[in-house]
Amino acid sequence: MSMKLLKIIKSFVTTLARSLIKMKSNRGLLANKDISKIRIEKCRSCSEYNIDMDVCYACWCNMSIKTKLIEARCPQKKW
Repeated sequence: MSMKLLKIIKSFVTTLARSLIKMKSNRGLLANKDISKIRIEKCRSCSEYNIDMDVCYACWCNMSIKTKLIEARCPQKKW
């Protein structure tokens, strides 16, 4: 397994784990619409974002989904 794939898997699992912990503590799983909108706007202005695939090349996540998760983090530290 390549290091790049391992990094992608680690990022996904970390985001999922954080989100599930939040959900279990009754804080919710999803960010509010304003936060999600700001996040996706920042993604769309980033050189790592592929608009055709809706994917970030830094983490290989689908950004329409990731930007909505309250515990998700940008690997480029943009949000």
